[in-house]
Amino acid sequence: MKRFLVLILFFTALFAYGDNVFFKIGNNHSAVPFSRFGKLLYKDFHTSYELGKSFTLKEKNQKFSWFQTANVGYFKHRFVQSGFLLYSENGYEKSITPALGINTKLGVGYYHMFTGPDIIEQNSQGVYEKKNDWGKPQAIFTFSLGITQSIIPAVNTAPKISLEYQIRIQTPFVKSYVPLLPYNILKLGVIFPLHDHDA
Repeated sequence: MKRFLVLILFFTALFAYGDNVFFKIGNNHSAVPFSRFGKLLYKDFHTSYELGKSFTLKEKNQKFSWFQTANVGYFKHRFVQSGFLLYSENGYEKSITPALGINTKLGVGYYHMFTGPDIIEQNSQGVYEKKNDWGKPQAIFTFSLGITQSIIPAVNTAPKISLEYQIRIQTPFVKSYVPLLPYNILKLGVIFPLHDHDA
Protein backbone atom coordinates (compact mmCIF):
# COMPACT_ATOMS: atom_id res chain seq x y z
CA MET A 1 0.00 0.00 0.00
CA LYS A 2 2.85 2.38 0.84
CA ARG A 3 4.47 1.73 -2.54
CA PHE A 4 1.19 2.51 -4.30
CA LEU A 5 0.84 5.80 -2.39
CA VAL A 6 4.40 6.75 -3.32
CA LEU A 7 3.54 6.00 -6.96
CA ILE A 8 0.44 8.21 -6.76
CA LEU A 9 2.46 11.08 -5.27
CA PHE A 10 5.11 10.69 -7.97
CA PHE A 11 2.57 10.90 -10.79
CA THR A 12 0.78 13.81 -9.12
CA ALA A 13 4.09 15.69 -9.15
CA LEU A 14 4.61 14.84 -12.83
CA PHE A 15 1.14 16.11 -13.74
CA ALA A 16 1.87 19.41 -12.00
CA TYR A 17 4.34 20.27 -14.77
CA GLY A 18 4.46 19.72 -18.49
CA ASP A 19 4.81 21.13 -21.98
CA ASN A 20 1.99 19.14 -23.60
CA VAL A 21 -1.24 17.45 -22.60
CA PHE A 22 -2.58 14.56 -24.69
CA PHE A 23 -5.48 12.17 -25.10
CA LYS A 24 -5.20 8.84 -26.91
CA ILE A 25 -7.60 6.06 -27.84
CA GLY A 26 -6.22 2.65 -28.79
CA ASN A 27 -7.06 -0.84 -30.01
CA ASN A 28 -5.34 -3.63 -28.04
CA HIS A 29 -4.55 -7.18 -29.23
CA SER A 30 -2.89 -9.82 -27.06
CA ALA A 31 -0.26 -11.25 -29.42
CA VAL A 32 3.46 -11.70 -29.94
CA PRO A 33 5.15 -8.27 -30.39
CA PHE A 34 5.15 -6.92 -33.96
CA SER A 35 2.57 -9.49 -35.11
CA ARG A 36 -1.04 -9.00 -36.34
CA PHE A 37 -0.28 -5.32 -36.96
CA GLY A 38 -2.77 -4.94 -39.82
CA LYS A 39 -5.63 -6.44 -37.80
CA LEU A 40 -5.34 -3.64 -35.25
CA LEU A 41 -6.99 -1.41 -37.86
CA TYR A 42 -10.18 -3.36 -38.40
CA LYS A 43 -10.62 -6.43 -36.18
CA ASP A 44 -11.34 -7.38 -32.54
CA PHE A 45 -11.63 -3.96 -30.95
CA HIS A 46 -10.45 -3.97 -27.33
CA THR A 47 -10.33 -0.30 -26.44
CA SER A 48 -8.05 1.74 -24.21
CA TYR A 49 -8.21 5.42 -23.28
CA GLU A 50 -5.31 7.48 -21.99
CA LEU A 51 -4.81 10.99 -20.69
CA GLY A 52 -1.35 12.35 -19.99
CA LYS A 53 1.25 15.06 -19.91
CA SER A 54 4.75 15.27 -21.29
CA PHE A 55 7.59 17.57 -20.40
CA THR A 56 10.92 18.25 -22.09
CA LEU A 57 14.09 17.11 -20.36
CA LYS A 58 16.54 18.36 -22.98
CA GLU A 59 16.19 20.00 -26.39
CA LYS A 60 18.72 20.76 -29.12
CA ASN A 61 18.08 23.21 -31.95
CA GLN A 62 14.35 22.37 -31.82
CA LYS A 63 15.22 19.26 -33.87
CA PHE A 64 15.99 16.70 -31.17
CA SER A 65 14.47 16.38 -27.71
CA TRP A 66 14.37 14.04 -24.72
CA PHE A 67 11.11 14.02 -22.82
CA GLN A 68 9.20 12.29 -20.03
CA THR A 69 5.50 11.41 -19.92
CA ALA A 70 2.97 10.70 -17.20
CA ASN A 71 0.01 8.57 -18.33
CA VAL A 72 -3.24 7.45 -16.72
CA GLY A 73 -5.72 5.27 -18.56
CA TYR A 74 -8.37 2.58 -18.70
CA PHE A 75 -8.22 -0.61 -20.75
CA LYS A 76 -10.73 -3.39 -21.43
CA HIS A 77 -10.12 -6.71 -23.18
CA ARG A 78 -13.58 -8.22 -23.58
CA PHE A 79 -14.14 -11.47 -21.68
CA VAL A 80 -10.55 -11.45 -20.36
CA GLN A 81 -9.70 -8.44 -18.21
CA SER A 82 -10.02 -4.71 -17.62
CA GLY A 83 -8.15 -2.26 -15.46
CA PHE A 84 -6.50 1.07 -14.79
CA LEU A 85 -3.08 2.07 -16.13
CA LEU A 86 -0.57 4.36 -14.44
CA TYR A 87 2.83 4.61 -16.10
CA SER A 88 5.62 6.88 -17.28
CA GLU A 89 7.75 6.86 -20.43
CA ASN A 90 11.15 8.27 -21.35
CA GLY A 91 11.24 9.27 -24.99
CA TYR A 92 13.32 10.70 -27.81
CA GLU A 93 11.83 12.79 -30.63
CA LYS A 94 13.31 13.97 -33.93
CA SER A 95 11.68 16.74 -35.97
CA ILE A 96 11.58 15.91 -39.68
CA THR A 97 10.01 19.31 -40.44
CA PRO A 98 8.72 22.01 -38.05
CA ALA A 99 5.31 20.29 -38.19
CA LEU A 100 6.26 16.59 -38.51
CA GLY A 101 8.08 14.49 -35.93
CA ILE A 102 8.91 10.88 -35.13
CA ASN A 103 9.55 9.45 -31.68
CA THR A 104 10.36 6.35 -29.67
CA LYS A 105 9.67 5.67 -25.98
CA LEU A 106 10.39 3.17 -23.21
CA GLY A 107 8.05 2.99 -20.24
CA VAL A 108 7.33 1.27 -16.95
CA GLY A 109 4.38 1.44 -14.61
CA TYR A 110 1.47 -0.06 -12.71
CA TYR A 111 -1.70 -1.77 -13.92
CA HIS A 112 -4.57 -2.70 -11.59
CA MET A 113 -6.30 -5.66 -13.23
CA PHE A 114 -9.85 -6.95 -12.87
CA THR A 115 -10.79 -10.32 -14.38
CA GLY A 116 -13.24 -10.23 -17.30
CA PRO A 117 -15.73 -12.97 -16.36
CA ASP A 118 -17.41 -13.10 -12.94
CA ILE A 119 -15.64 -15.22 -10.34
CA ILE A 120 -18.03 -17.82 -8.87
CA GLU A 121 -17.16 -19.71 -5.66
CA GLN A 122 -18.97 -22.19 -3.45
CA ASN A 123 -19.61 -20.85 0.05
CA SER A 124 -19.73 -22.81 3.33
CA GLN A 125 -23.42 -23.63 2.76
CA GLY A 126 -22.65 -25.21 -0.61
CA VAL A 127 -24.24 -22.33 -2.53
CA TYR A 128 -22.42 -20.83 -5.48
CA GLU A 129 -22.11 -17.06 -5.30
CA LYS A 130 -20.31 -14.26 -7.06
CA LYS A 131 -17.00 -13.32 -5.48
CA ASN A 132 -16.03 -9.68 -5.02
CA ASP A 133 -13.20 -8.77 -7.37
CA TRP A 134 -10.97 -6.10 -5.88
CA GLY A 135 -8.43 -6.57 -8.63
CA LYS A 136 -4.75 -7.38 -8.42
CA PRO A 137 -1.57 -5.38 -9.05
CA GLN A 138 0.46 -5.93 -12.21
CA ALA A 139 3.66 -4.41 -13.54
CA ILE A 140 3.78 -3.16 -17.12
CA PHE A 141 6.66 -2.40 -19.48
CA THR A 142 6.20 -0.55 -22.76
CA PHE A 143 8.00 0.22 -26.02
CA SER A 144 6.51 2.68 -28.53
CA LEU A 145 7.12 4.07 -32.00
CA GLY A 146 5.15 7.15 -33.03
CA ILE A 147 4.65 9.97 -35.48
CA THR A 148 3.13 13.43 -34.89
CA GLN A 149 1.78 16.03 -37.31
CA SER A 150 0.70 19.57 -36.48
CA ILE A 151 -2.81 20.49 -37.57
CA ILE A 152 -1.68 24.04 -38.42
CA PRO A 153 2.05 23.89 -39.32
CA ALA A 154 2.57 27.66 -39.14
CA VAL A 155 1.31 27.88 -35.54
CA ASN A 156 3.64 26.51 -32.82
CA THR A 157 0.85 26.09 -30.28
CA ALA A 158 -1.53 24.31 -32.68
CA PRO A 159 -2.74 20.83 -31.66
CA LYS A 160 -0.99 17.81 -33.13
CA ILE A 161 -2.34 14.48 -34.33
CA SER A 162 -0.38 11.44 -33.16
CA LEU A 163 -0.29 7.85 -34.42
CA GLU A 164 1.52 5.35 -32.23
CA TYR A 165 2.32 1.64 -32.14
CA GLN A 166 3.00 0.31 -28.65
CA ILE A 167 4.07 -3.02 -27.21
CA ARG A 168 2.95 -3.48 -23.61
CA ILE A 169 4.12 -6.39 -21.47
CA GLN A 170 1.98 -7.24 -18.44
CA THR A 171 3.27 -9.38 -15.58
CA PRO A 172 2.43 -11.62 -13.79
CA PHE A 173 -0.85 -12.31 -15.63
CA VAL A 174 -1.18 -15.88 -14.36
CA LYS A 175 1.94 -16.90 -12.43
CA SER A 176 1.62 -20.63 -13.03
CA TYR A 177 1.43 -20.64 -16.84
CA VAL A 178 1.23 -17.11 -18.33
CA PRO A 179 3.76 -14.98 -16.42
CA LEU A 180 4.12 -12.50 -19.28
CA LEU A 181 1.21 -11.26 -21.41
CA PRO A 182 2.15 -9.08 -24.42
CA TYR A 183 -0.19 -6.63 -26.12
CA ASN A 184 0.13 -4.88 -29.48
CA ILE A 185 -1.60 -1.50 -29.42
CA LEU A 186 -2.38 1.06 -32.12
CA LYS A 187 -3.20 4.50 -30.73
CA LEU A 188 -4.62 7.64 -32.30
CA GLY A 189 -4.31 10.79 -30.26
CA VAL A 190 -4.41 14.57 -30.02
CA ILE A 191 -1.60 16.56 -28.39
CA PHE A 192 -2.18 20.08 -27.07
CA PRO A 193 1.02 22.15 -26.60
CA LEU A 194 0.88 24.32 -23.48
CA HIS A 195 3.78 26.62 -24.39
CA ASP A 196 5.21 28.36 -27.43
CA HIS A 197 8.74 26.96 -27.74
CA ASP A 198 9.77 29.92 -29.91
CA ALA A 199 8.58 32.46 -27.34
